[in-house]
Amino acid sequence: MVTDQHPSPAEEISEHEKAHLLRESMAVGLYIAISLLASLGTLVDLGEGANSPLPALWGILIGLLLVHWFAFSLAQFATDVGNTRRQDLRITVAGVVGGLKVGVLVTVVDLVFSERETGAVTIALLGYIVVAAGIVARSYGAGRLRTVVIVVTITALGLAIVGAKNLLAGY
Repeated sequence: MVTDQHPSPAEEISEHEKAHLLRESMAVGLYIAISLLASLGTLVDLGEGANSPLPALWGILIGLLLVHWFAFSLAQFATDVGNTRRQDLRITVAGVVGGLKVGVLVTVVDLVFSERETGAVTIALLGYIVVAAGIVARSYGAGRLRTVVIVVTITALGLAIVGAKNLLAGY
């Protein structure tokens, strides 16, 4: 009797690796959401995207994902943490998927709220940050009050980053 020496890809992923992939997806999603929120403010100040900020936001999103992919790939070559190529590919894909989720959210909101799209997209990006912060808090077993404190703190820090970026850029 011959047994399969190669487990299926689903069997190869340990719980630790699943947690790492989720963390990468969330990290890139938060990074993209905060970056797009800051960019949206700049676009409005510059008068860009008067009809729709969507094309500019997707351009920024794709640019950020390409930079992330490039930097992550370079770091993979520079450091050896014992991952296989398949594991590194999964991590890269998880990050890209995390960023694309934000792009899909922005697109859906833009299409549904076409008359008030800039405001709706701003609220959606803030919502993404709040939900991600809530997931982080709950994953650490935080109760309701602690979850609220963590969500408010993470959201405030995200907005402070947006404000600092726009202040430093002169917008």
